[in-house]
Amino acid sequence: MPAGSSTVTALVARGNRLLAKGDVVSARAVFENPAIEGSAAALTGLAKANDPHYLTDIGAHGVTSDAGLAIGLYQRAAAMGDRDATDRLSRLQASLKR
Repeated sequence: MPAGSSTVTALVARGNRLLAKGDVVSARAVFENPAIEGSAAALTGLAKANDPHYLTDIGAHGVTSDAGLAIGLYQRAAAMGDRDATDRLSRLQASLKR
């Protein structure tokens, strides 16, 4: 499943819809394989699904965050040129330094 394939694009879109609904557990599962395959958008989605600030922003309840994992995923996506990941990484790192 190449990172730019239509299947990856569809999975990332599905994961984003699930996140928007607050179904973080399902979104994580959807993002996992395309992230492993190297999709920057899937890495960013998986990072958001673990980012404590993003989870608070969407009102997610009953799931745990993992700032360290989110940072690592954002870094990988940012290295691939994902601007959203770069912005979110900066915000998350800055908040942890306070």
